Amino acid sequence: MKKALSLLLAALILLSACSALAEAAKPIVFTAATTTTMGSLYPFGINHGTKQAIRGVLFEPLFWKDYDGQLYGILAKGYEDKGDGVYEIELFDYIYDSAGNHLTAADVIFSIDLWIADGKGSQNYGTLTSYEQIDDYKIRLTFANEKMGAFDKCVTYCYCVTKAAWEASADQMYATPVGTGRYVLKDMVAESWYEFAKRDDYWQTNEEYICDKNAGRVDTFVVRIVADATTLAVALEKGEIDFATKEITETDKPNFVGPDGKALPGYSVAQYGTTANAHITFNCSPNSLCSDVNLRKAIATCIDAVAIAQNVQGVYGKVGTSCLVPTVYDADEALNAEEDYFTVDYENAYDASMAKVEAYLKAANYHGETLKLLVKPNTWTWDSAVLIEAYCAMAGINIKLEEPENAQYNTMRTDETGTQYDMDLAGMSTSDGYAWKALTDLDATGSNTGVSRIMVADEKLQALYDAAAQKATNSLETVNELVKYVDEQCYFYNIFYYDLTFIGNDRIQNMVIDANLECIFSAFTVTP
Repeated sequence: MKKALSLLLAALILLSACSALAEAAKPIVFTAATTTTMGSLYPFGINHGTKQAIRGVLFEPLFWKDYDGQLYGILAKGYEDKGDGVYEIELFDYIYDSAGNHLTAADVIFSIDLWIADGKGSQNYGTLTSYEQIDDYKIRLTFANEKMGAFDKCVTYCYCVTKAAWEASADQMYATPVGTGRYVLKDMVAESWYEFAKRDDYWQTNEEYICDKNAGRVDTFVVRIVADATTLAVALEKGEIDFATKEITETDKPNFVGPDGKALPGYSVAQYGTTANAHITFNCSPNSLCSDVNLRKAIATCIDAVAIAQNVQGVYGKVGTSCLVPTVYDADEALNAEEDYFTVDYENAYDASMAKVEAYLKAANYHGETLKLLVKPNTWTWDSAVLIEAYCAMAGINIKLEEPENAQYNTMRTDETGTQYDMDLAGMSTSDGYAWKALTDLDATGSNTGVSRIMVADEKLQALYDAAAQKATNSLETVNELVKYVDEQCYFYNIFYYDLTFIGNDRIQNMVIDANLECIFSAFTVTP
């Protein structure tokens, strides 16, 4: 009897162990959805949204940059900064694409040729002046007048293919991609859904060089294209998808996120700080009353940025404390904690703030004229504009809102006469950002007239901007000097910035995004 019981117990233990192993081996299948159309799987062209994320699982760049700004080698084993804008990059010597083609330095040069010939990524290869093969597994890149982040942008945005796979493709990989990535396209219905499966023969087997980008924590994932953000939210509520990218609207967020910003039962939420912000760029030309610094400061001071941030972005809104958001890589957090910025909290400091406004207006050459506020077509800039108009009216400053469509907005904003508006309310959204990128409105070097978006030539401003922008001179000190001067002159008023919210169901234990604020679906930690 004892022997029979022992055999039964052993059988039960074995059955339990086998069941546990089967559960552990259960493939992880994950479904995301987006409203962004794909167009094609072509490895070049314009990088945007989910298209960029999907390209990144099929094709690989030399390096990958995570949310915190750390560079990880993907095709590249490492690099050496030789100075004066020259970099030498060493490749792994065992890279193979999904068709078995060996990738070498010649293929990387071939890919850069294709990338530049395509012309859609010029903002990412920018000041790259030459690129050449040193040997089978080394290349050299040279940048002129190198700005902060120029190297990073170039080596993380150019996806590489083998020449053999490219020449064998009948459609330039529009629907038949062959890359070195961790995944392959398994099936698709163009502009409807795309299914990707993890490769069994992925070339990188050395764990030392595995990072979030090529970790492949999900076995299979599907990306669905849906009509609009409302459809996206409904699909998540019904359990049809696991993840809804970053497109859930403020109207639908309460279905998934509580007023404290935490996930409701059944869902998961992650927030990441961005460089996206609502800000006013003043027209300082002689054709605008905003050429008067005292009027600019009166406008900035009378605006209740605290209330606008809370009304427009809720718990995700963060009030600007200098012209520069603290989420850029070269920002000084101490500078961004100054208390004497124009930010006003009407609930606690109304009288003191209004006294400052009155003093500025008394010193200004303003007599009740109507100022034109040009508003970028965007829901949260429009919502902000209405409040700005009201706060200015309370201070005796008359504002007229100009709310054109996008094409007209761009035309008015770039008009070089300085007569189309007095203030431009924009919603800057940059990623992988440095101070020079976040404050690009202040750069006059790209203008035919020698003036930037503030519509006035300021040699000191340009010198400070260039010092902060150039890699050779960038430092906390040069960035601080630029920010201090811009704030003193009130050329650029940062009202608020905000956290980006990613929402999925509670199968997702950890979300991963990159420096471009795009999801790395394959790196998510998801329960089976």
